Amino acid sequence: MKNPYLKDIIERMDLVGKKVAGTLGFLTTQQLNWRENPQSWSIAQYVHYIIAINKSYLPTLIQVNNGTRKAKKREKLPILPDLWGTMLVRMLKSDPKGPPKATNGLTPPSSPIGNEILEEFAEHQGSMIHLLQELDREDHDSIIITSPENSFVTYPIKDIIKGLCLQEERHLKLALEVLGNSNFPKE
Repeated sequence: MKNPYLKDIIERMDLVGKKVAGTLGFLTTQQLNWRENPQSWSIAQYVHYIIAINKSYLPTLIQVNNGTRKAKKREKLPILPDLWGTMLVRMLKSDPKGPPKATNGLTPPSSPIGNEILEEFAEHQGSMIHLLQELDREDHDSIIITSPENSFVTYPIKDIIKGLCLQEERHLKLALEVLGNSNFPKE
């Protein structure tokens, strides 16, 4: 691999996909949408959020992959992208404390989400892994991209990819905590 770190990322994302299918794939719609209280998130909302976060970066990642992306002026500034990237990865490695403070457009719906969210996730995960495999031909140490959530923030693509993987692992962990809740409805 041109970017050796990607092998680990792809394996970890594949494992997230397998855990979602194997652990959550047998839940009913009621179970997927169960929330301990109105402020907490359901399993379906966590899965939805993983998809939404990944999709927010897809247009840029696809442009990088297709060779059609034009770097913005702020992406050429030295030092800042590495600082932002280091902070992003460090923050995502910390232990999650409940639902994230999702930005507009990424907040999962509060209305019930159907079981098809699991199929959507499986398809999406397969596409993400395939895209990451294709992106391996690029030099990840030299590509800087802008956050879709904050146009002031730029990251090395390597940190974004690490961050997407960490987001998936973090939100799967939170979804599994919902599943393990003593009040979680048994069939």
